Amino acid sequence: MDNSLHLYIEKKIDKFYTIFNVNRSLLGSEYLREAIKLSVEDCSLLHKGLTTRLYPLIAEKFEVSPMQVERAIRNLIKISFDRTGVYEAFSALTQAPQKDLLYRPSNGELISLCCWRLKVKLEEEGLFIN
Repeated sequence: MDNSLHLYIEKKIDKFYTIFNVNRSLLGSEYLREAIKLSVEDCSLLHKGLTTRLYPLIAEKFEVSPMQVERAIRNLIKISFDRTGVYEAFSALTQAPQKDLLYRPSNGELISLCCWRLKVKLEEEGLFIN
């Protein structure tokens, strides 16, 4: 992936973090950022093994266990979604009625939503990832 595309993806992830009011000081924010980037590059990581492929890749990079990665992302989602206004933003992003979104998304749901939205934006702007 070239550097300009990498920077574009970073900016879009920052926009998601703003929408979801993510506390960037939590360790899970770096793991989630890496999970989204890796998933955009290779969607099969989401479909064929979040816990068996994606988390171990992130864990290897940050020199922690895959279980710590999963727990840190889950904690980040819990803290972010316990804040006010996040469900409205999540509802707008998923284009689902807010009454249907009375729960926190799972790690996989949030990562795949962000990945999907990023891929749509990339295609709209003529940038493609194989």
